Amino acid sequence: MLVFNEDKCYGKGKSKIIKISQKSAVSFKKSLYFVTNYKNHYYEKNNYPTCCTLPYGSNIICTNNHCITTRTCRWHAEIFSCVSCGYAGNNYGTKRDLNAIAWTKNGNNSNVRSLIQFDLSAIPANAFINSATLSLYFNPTSEEGKHYCFPHSNSSYLERITSNWSETTVTWNNQPTTTTQNRVSLGGTTSSTQSFTNINVKQLIIDSRNNPSTSFGFMLRLQQEHKFKKLIFASSDNATAAIRPKLTITYTLPAPVNDGHPMARLDGGQTFASISIFPNPVSGTATIQLPDNTENGAVKVEVFNMLGKLCNRMVTYVNTDRIVNFDATTLQQGVYVVKVFCNEKVYTQRIVVK
Repeated sequence: MLVFNEDKCYGKGKSKIIKISQKSAVSFKKSLYFVTNYKNHYYEKNNYPTCCTLPYGSNIICTNNHCITTRTCRWHAEIFSCVSCGYAGNNYGTKRDLNAIAWTKNGNNSNVRSLIQFDLSAIPANAFINSATLSLYFNPTSEEGKHYCFPHSNSSYLERITSNWSETTVTWNNQPTTTTQNRVSLGGTTSSTQSFTNINVKQLIIDSRNNPSTSFGFMLRLQQEHKFKKLIFASSDNATAAIRPKLTITYTLPAPVNDGHPMARLDGGQTFASISIFPNPVSGTATIQLPDNTENGAVKVEVFNMLGKLCNRMVTYVNTDRIVNFDATTLQQGVYVVKVFCNEKVYTQRIVVK
């Protein structure tokens, strides 16, 4: 199911749902055509907003550049450590459980870890992540029973996986590497059937997007792998779709700004040109670097949020270094568009305030 906002695609200001098959997804993307006026920006054929160009299987809703996507786990696997049991070399990519266990098998210590991975390709590369939550649901039909901890807590970690793995071939012996950077600590269960909903994994998602070559999902493991402990969740292969792992991400798309595209223009025939703003993201004062051919004179700087609302305005003068300093401390965290009006030209750039 593909969900997008008609205000972005057809200018009618309401949500529209389109169901497309896998076969028709590519042709739909290629044939999508529209010309829309959004904040005085004009787009030509196939230069459409990213929230409308989603791969098959995506579920994204965008309203006024604010989007929410719910992803179901695409790949998962369990790995067992019990070498003497013959488990360490076996693949368990089709189990209906997603577990973290420290127990015994045939009198031998055995640890279980789980790997999960979500397809994040539908999220635009320029999106600003506002939140990301992961929900893991207790599996009431698991052959492993229920959550358990004795004599210590069954607290666990979610760690970012940094090497590639395959759902059909991964084992304990060839398990991927992980990093402890920004790992998420989960407290122990308070009931034997507890679900962990809305786990804050925002930083893990940001890290994954910033490091795509070393990001391959998450590993769930106990903080202390000492018997007897269990965490029993449903996997992506569970027969009940409602309890499969779910990742929900909200993000903001930048307003349509131009980097010299010939189709773009402003009211009054003013033309766009790009500028540099640093640091970006910014939390204090930002420096706006104008093009070298900018003439001396008065400069007006306007800052708009993603809804097109004017948030800040100032008038200053260009110095000989073609630099304008801008105070961003009055802005709330988010994505903004900066417009600089100088010598009958308009310069634009997107900034992120943190």
